Amino acid sequence: MLAGGPAPDNIVPSLFINDSGTMAKVIRHLIDAGHRRIAYFAGKRNLDYSKARISAFNELSLKYALESSSISYTDFNPDIAAEETCSMTVSK
Repeated sequence: MLAGGPAPDNIVPSLFINDSGTMAKVIRHLIDAGHRRIAYFAGKRNLDYSKARISAFNELSLKYALESSSISYTDFNPDIAAEETCSMTVSK
């Protein structure tokens, strides 16, 4: 079983996740909860699912006119993610 979409030759059964649709649900949930500044932490920018999520995130940030939106690439390194999180400013 291949996770992430069909193989080009379609020989291996696969599971596809609608990354754009999932991002839309997450963003809508955060907006409904009152958030207007949203950051997205991605693993690697060159993965297909990352590209779909990033594209959806950017599109939705514009659609909902967020005060602030940002994307950070962590390469799946928890230390980088922690550093990026700590560097963000919080305003009330």
